[in-house]
Amino acid sequence: EKNAYKICKQKIREHGLEMKLIAAEYTFDNSKVLFYFTADGRIDFRELVKDLASVFRTRIELRQIGVRDETKLLGGYGICGRPLCCHTWLTDFAPVSIKMAKDQNLSLNPAKISGTCGRLMCCLKNEEETYTYLNKGMPSRGDYVTTPDGKHGDVQSVNILRQTVKVVVDMGNDEKELRSRSLSRIRKMRISPSAARRRTPEESRPVRKSRARRRNPERPPEKRESRSAARRNAAEQAEETLRRDRQRGRQRRLQSLRDRLSLRKMRSAGAAERDAARATAPERPRMRIQSRRQEAARTAAWSAERMRAQGGMRRTARLFMRRDARRMQRTRTPARR
Repeated sequence: EKNAYKICKQKIREHGLEMKLIAAEYTFDNSKVLFYFTADGRIDFRELVKDLASVFRTRIELRQIGVRDETKLLGGYGICGRPLCCHTWLTDFAPVSIKMAKDQNLSLNPAKISGTCGRLMCCLKNEEETYTYLNKGMPSRGDYVTTPDGKHGDVQSVNILRQTVKVVVDMGNDEKELRSRSLSRIRKMRISPSAARRRTPEESRPVRKSRARRRNPERPPEKRESRSAARRNAAEQAEETLRRDRQRGRQRRLQSLRDRLSLRKMRSAGAAERDAARATAPERPRMRIQSRRQEAARTAAWSAERMRAQGGMRRTARLFMRRDARRMQRTRTPARR
């Protein structure tokens, strides 16, 4: 692998490619050679692959990796003095954000929160869950809180691990004192920290502006009159539209009533005509009705007889099945001596 690394590095120089070779390794069956490299953009290494294949007489694969994978392959020591986590035990890279550093109350200096690869340290993700749990109910810097002895003050600093808060307490007569208190003995006030001490109850009431103040005194009277005339015209047009709609609605209701009356008249005339036709028509013979009733009675009797016959057949089938079952049981059971 060291020899392959040297040869590949020499070929990269000959082709003049802007890529940094990181490592070279063979597969277990020596059927492929893998070369890992880093580059700023896409690299056309087709000619390089052909030269390497002619030298090694095997399959060649070039993989472009990022800066985190480069550090994972090369290894090293972190600012804690221990070997890098990604090189020793870390299997995959979890996303790390600057919000995690803020939650842990760390300095946002890139040199202090960045790892060897130049990205944010992976250990910020490992402690994020603990700090999220401890930050629940913790006041922020600048919040206005109340101490157990009834004094009020602003939060100057917060110690998340010890769960303590440093408060600048106002002692009166323009005197202030810095006190350290436990989180369990601090009560956070739900008011604005900037205006909590300065506003009096009279000042905190909302002031309503009158219409006269809201009007612009610099506006000329001609514009005011034109605006009021436009409002009046709009109101008149709205009233006219409403009146037209009401009139149309009345006309529609009257037309529907007329249609109903005409329909009723037509129905009553038709009923009178039918009654007159029935009165003048001769009586129909009832022989057909009687014959239909007799036919229905015969059909009902025939269907009842059929159902009785089917019931008898079912009973007979059940008897035969029971008899066959008894015979089979006699043949299976051994004879008693």
